[in-house]
Amino acid sequence: STIQVSVVGEVVRPGLIEIPSGATLNQALNAAGGENPRAKGGLVQLIRLNPNGSTVKREIEIDLAVGINEQVNPLLKNQDIIIIRPSNLAVISDSIGVLFGNSALPFVRIIQAFGLTPR
Repeated sequence: STIQVSVVGEVVRPGLIEIPSGATLNQALNAAGGENPRAKGGLVQLIRLNPNGSTVKREIEIDLAVGINEQVNPLLKNQDIIIIRPSNLAVISDSIGVLFGNSALPFVRIIQAFGLTPR
């Protein structure tokens, strides 16, 4: 059988994904194509809706080298939501773009030229 989880934010293929029951956080991230270059590497949020209607939100420091582990690679449940946040530099870059529009492009290109890519 399978479950559906949402992987949103800074991944290659965000959205609703179907994975096998008993799949882990790492497996869901891999199914979504992994983090994109704008991701705040290593840290995700897991939001779970409990049967009583309450929600639990956890910050998880992922470790792709670990098997099933409740702290860093938990088993997922149907309808879990995984959020991969943008790096601080990605947020700043987006804010500059919103504030200054196309006139910010030279600034953003300078940042990229010095290897200060969002990560």
